[in-house]
Amino acid sequence: HGRCVIDAGRGPPFAFGGQPVSPGQLLDRGANENARIVRSVLVAGVDYLVPMSSADDNPAATKTTRDVASVERVIAAPADVIFAVLADPSRHCEFDGSGSVHDVAGTSERLHLGSVFGIHMKKGAKYTMDNTVVEFVDNELIGWEPRARSKIVGILGGGRIWRYELERVEGGTLVRETWDIRREQIRFLIRPLRAKTIEGMTKSLEQLAALVTH
Repeated sequence: HGRCVIDAGRGPPFAFGGQPVSPGQLLDRGANENARIVRSVLVAGVDYLVPMSSADDNPAATKTTRDVASVERVIAAPADVIFAVLADPSRHCEFDGSGSVHDVAGTSERLHLGSVFGIHMKKGAKYTMDNTVVEFVDNELIGWEPRARSKIVGILGGGRIWRYELERVEGGTLVRETWDIRREQIRFLIRPLRAKTIEGMTKSLEQLAALVTH
């Protein structure tokens, strides 16, 4: 796949295959995936979004960079059924592979761009995260940025994005979960969690598949 980068602060706003192009030229390439990614970025208003490549040796893990890790799985269910679970924060605890997500803090409604939802967590100690939906295309993409409600916990980091991309494929829907810490405040402390995070995301997609296919 090509690389799509948006940088609103420097030089040409888009690059494709290392060559600067205008947004119109990029969309005129006619590649559905790249058009979808660009639309996602523009809707979400984030700095950049890079399409992931397919996994080779390991069908679960997609090796990207030290600050971006992804896992993917083909789930035998329609995209809208899967997305309905992802967009319902009250159900996140049902497929969380890390074991740290508990219940919703407050009311739960279907998520949309700009939604803020609280989640009670427990990783050793109990704490609460407020999550803002920063990426959203209905039935295709959802990503949220968590921030600790407690100022004490908040100083330990913030700025990562949890992203889910859905693509209709033969046999169901390809679901890709991504841990993106490129805008994390303290990346050097978070990077060692990469391997454990991949393990948790792999389990999350396994549990998500079981949830929507039974």
